[in-house]
Amino acid sequence: KTIVELGNALGKRVNVEGVETREQLDILSRNRIDEIQGFYFSKPLSVADLDRLMAGEVQPVLRAPSPA
Repeated sequence: KTIVELGNALGKRVNVEGVETREQLDILSRNRIDEIQGFYFSKPLSVADLDRLMAGEVQPVLRAPSPA
């Protein structure tokens, strides 16, 4: 929480990595965080899989709902 507050006070974008559970996402979502990433959203992708995803050849499989 202190690091998030420091980043916000300095006017910086705050990014969090390593979110693996819904509970972690819920806690972080109550704070002023700009971006959140982690295994909760996607497993690691190979370069080939990422290229296919970015080209629209496959649809992402998200475990988390879109923010409201």
